Amino acid sequence: MVKEWGAPIGVFPISLCGSCNKMFLADDYELQGLCKGHCPFCRTSIDSL
Repeated sequence: MVKEWGAPIGVFPISLCGSCNKMFLADDYELQGLCKGHCPFCRTSIDSL
């Protein structure tokens, strides 16, 4: 019995925080940066990156 792999998930734009090296969906990271001005994980200022 052979099982075939399903179709891969589509491409998602990803942003990487330069301070903590965490990956976020680009839209979420950009929204957090615009609203609060920092990374949602390490809280490093977006301006300093």
